[in-house]
Amino acid sequence: MKLNEFNNAFQIEQQCLAYIANLKENKCIRCFNFNLNTSDLKRMRCLKCNQTFSILTGTIF
Repeated sequence: MKLNEFNNAFQIEQQCLAYIANLKENKCIRCFNFNLNTSDLKRMRCLKCNQTFSILTGTIF
């Protein structure tokens, strides 16, 4: 993807975060539970172990 294509596809930060969230398996980094509170795309919280982490945890970012 070229830079101008990237800028057109992800004009705001929320679009980029939503794309990353769709690529990842949304599971807890500690207990691997799939029940997460994802009301905010930047921060996620596991409903089982209460671990809070970023959507970018475990990525190159």
